[in-house]
Amino acid sequence: MELACINSGIGVLDKEETGAYASNRNFKGRSGDPTGKNYLASPRTVAISAINGKISYFLD
Repeated sequence: MELACINSGIGVLDKEETGAYASNRNFKGRSGDPTGKNYLASPRTVAISAINGKISYFLD
């Protein structure tokens, strides 16, 4: 899982990767390869997901 911003810099999605975002803009190709999956989530969920390495609401 990647946490990237506007398809720039380190951390953009590769082919068929999954990303979680707290922004209000979510469309194919915005954060990397258009085959990647983009999910909108709360800042809490995004932060915990970054720590856990998978989309989650609770810390493991």
